[in-house]
Amino acid sequence: MEIAKVSIPSHSILYKSQYDYADSYTGFFVDKDDKIDLLFINKVFLNSAPKWGDVLLNLRNKIVPLFGLKGARKPKNKKDLLNNFSGAVGESIGFWKVFAKNESEVILGENDKHLDFKVSLLVDDQNESKNKKLTITTIVNFNHWSGNFYFFLVKPFHQLIVRMMLKKAIRNIEQKAHQE
Repeated sequence: MEIAKVSIPSHSILYKSQYDYADSYTGFFVDKDDKIDLLFINKVFLNSAPKWGDVLLNLRNKIVPLFGLKGARKPKNKKDLLNNFSGAVGESIGFWKVFAKNESEVILGENDKHLDFKVSLLVDDQNESKNKKLTITTIVNFNHWSGNFYFFLVKPFHQLIVRMMLKKAIRNIEQKAHQE
């Protein structure tokens, strides 16, 4: 499975957004019975971080409150939270808040005093076939010099984690598509 770096899709909610940093990655999956919906993709994505990424995030969450930044609360039971997640605008899991959505895209993210970030999960059907494209776009706005410095430190991890999460999410999506 190949993950490719692409431009922000022109039909994305984030396309005309202002940002200081942006990246987009895309991959393809097969949904032969058209059973995979955006809510399922959202849940799979939120549960696709590599274990070492979770370790780094936990470390981050212990350090950043010392600087007055938001730390994500570690969910007591992530599986139950994901099962009960409806994907409604305004709903949150950890620091993933749903900002907007339509039938093919959801915008997740968080605003903090040092930076604001948004992540788009955009699903496109491919020419009436059962192939679908999932594109993950991240945009970041720096609110303070500390946001620029912070993102400079995390950017290499961000790029690696996003590609890994997309690859794992697509694997899990296809497993579900083939099970049913």
